[in-house]
Amino acid sequence: MSNHFLPRLCPFLLLLGLTACGGGGGGGAAAPLTTQTAQPGVTFALTDAPSDELGVLNVELTRVALVDASGSTLQVFPGPGGGRLPANLLKLRGVSKLLAHLSLPPGDYTQLQLDYVGATATDRAGNALSVSPASGAARSDFVPALTVTGANQLVEIDFDVDASVSNLVPGAGGSLTLDPTLLLEVKTQGAGYAIEDFHGIVATTYANGLDVQVPGGVVRVAVGAGTVIAGPSGLTTGPQGLAGIAAGAEVEVHGSYDIAAGSVSAVAIELEDGLRGMRGPEAQGIVLSLGATDFELLVLERRDAAFPVGSVQRIATDGATRFAYDGYPGVAASFANLAPGQEVRVFGVPNVASGVKLRDTRVAGTVSALGGGSVTLDVTSFERVAVTGRTSLPTQIQVALGSGAPALSQGARVELEGQFNRTAPGVFDLSAAQTSLQAQEDQIEGTVFRVVASSPLTVELTGNAGALGNPLTLSVLVTGQTTVVERNTQTGVVTAISAADLAAGIQAGRYVELRAKGQANGVTLTATSIRADYR
Repeated sequence: MSNHFLPRLCPFLLLLGLTACGGGGGGGAAAPLTTQTAQPGVTFALTDAPSDELGVLNVELTRVALVDASGSTLQVFPGPGGGRLPANLLKLRGVSKLLAHLSLPPGDYTQLQLDYVGATATDRAGNALSVSPASGAARSDFVPALTVTGANQLVEIDFDVDASVSNLVPGAGGSLTLDPTLLLEVKTQGAGYAIEDFHGIVATTYANGLDVQVPGGVVRVAVGAGTVIAGPSGLTTGPQGLAGIAAGAEVEVHGSYDIAAGSVSAVAIELEDGLRGMRGPEAQGIVLSLGATDFELLVLERRDAAFPVGSVQRIATDGATRFAYDGYPGVAASFANLAPGQEVRVFGVPNVASGVKLRDTRVAGTVSALGGGSVTLDVTSFERVAVTGRTSLPTQIQVALGSGAPALSQGARVELEGQFNRTAPGVFDLSAAQTSLQAQEDQIEGTVFRVVASSPLTVELTGNAGALGNPLTLSVLVTGQTTVVERNTQTGVVTAISAADLAAGIQAGRYVELRAKGQANGVTLTATSIRADYR
């Protein structure tokens, strides 16, 4: 995964379900923590890139494990306390969801295993799609093996949605088949690695950091001079704010991950002291329309509420409902700050909401005008939900760029991240931007194929190319940037291979089906990825 988004102008980065082995959970006295003293180990993170045709794909991870060179299995997630980890895979673009940080026995590990349940999905119009199977498992080989020597490493698990989804039927009553494909990448360096926010219970406090207990274990959080801490006495900056946080307190941490240090560098820590009142069953989605004291919510993640994904729910609020901008401690919020298109997390539903968090919202569109530190954006989607057919969603918004914003040009296709009405009414405040959106990719899958050229490798593939045609024959061009994997259809194990391996396998009759994705131009498809299935 590449971090597509520019650094946040008001930094907040997202994490959930992070586990670690260091620090201990007793809450007793400890030596002062420096930002580089986390126990060395291997960190595991889940990521993905968006699908062209899906708006949401949620799964609940129930197990992640490693297989070593002797065939023994070592569980990575969950920790001893058990639990599941919900993930909307299509939100993991430019950020990752950390799963675990473990001190592994030295040696070689050859395979990663992942189990999930509760898969749900929507199309780009927000229609709920049935997912079959809703529960399953995926296996992927490390090529080369993951070698653990004691140094910090990051294993990035790319749940490749486009390669995993087939038989997609969009629209009301639609469906898809989910057959997971995992791609693995090992990294050894990098700070500022974008992760999702997380809740946890403070296990231990230090002079300049915390150990935070989460469902699977403990994560070490480093607090620097610029860390904003929202505690019982208000806002403070830097380690002195830790004086108001004791073992047993519930916190929400926003930050980034330092691979070499093996710890989270906190940007903001919010004490969940109960005064904010955000308790009870949760759901997440985008605001469709506003009433006097209630609003319509298109549910994109049900979390622990009973709302079906893809449903529209009326959310009631009253004078006791607490509002907050997620990741911006100290910024006041109220019902008046809500706007159609804004992503929110609601608490205490289906009763009157106890709390509403206004989250950073991703909006895609085309810049139609510039000037005065702002741009006008012709909107195509909010949180991947198309505005077409949703008359309550705005088709044009005014975006305040702020200092340090990237240069945008008229006509540019962009994806922006921010919130409505944070600094001024009627304005979308930018926190991050991607200015080079990838064009929608084409895909073809079929069982009839042959090598027609070796340098560069070109494969003639006949099969279903969706809107391009079915059946259709395309020349698939494999470049140095093409990701090539093969999958055993009996075991589900995915292994990265070279273009030469692919060519040899095709010529030897090893594969039963190929799936290629990339940019089609006439009868040639320049592949970004190819999956070759064998039995």
